[in-house]
Amino acid sequence: MSPFPTSGTADSTRRDHAGAATARGCGRRRAAQPAVPSAPATTSRPNRVRLAILVWLAVWPLITTINAVTAPALAGWPAPVRTMIATAIMVPIMVGVLLPSLQRRFRRWLAH
Repeated sequence: MSPFPTSGTADSTRRDHAGAATARGCGRRRAAQPAVPSAPATTSRPNRVRLAILVWLAVWPLITTINAVTAPALAGWPAPVRTMIATAIMVPIMVGVLLPSLQRRFRRWLAH
């Protein structure tokens, strides 16, 4: 037995489990049409090894600085809590500031 009503409805479409409209009787989803055709990608992906080196070169001095600055205040705290605080400071700086600027600065080197 179908979970969808088959009679007594004025609507000629029904909803599948994901909520997408399907035509009654055919059981196939309607293909979604993109509003704007996508342009072909013009940028190449960065070299993974070089990107890893760049990330490490950004992470190491940042985490060293964060540890040096927060160590006196967090000396008696458990290691997991100190790590949580350090990463809560580090990740937004890395994702929002350091990595975008480093990727722009080294984009040619990363592409090779």
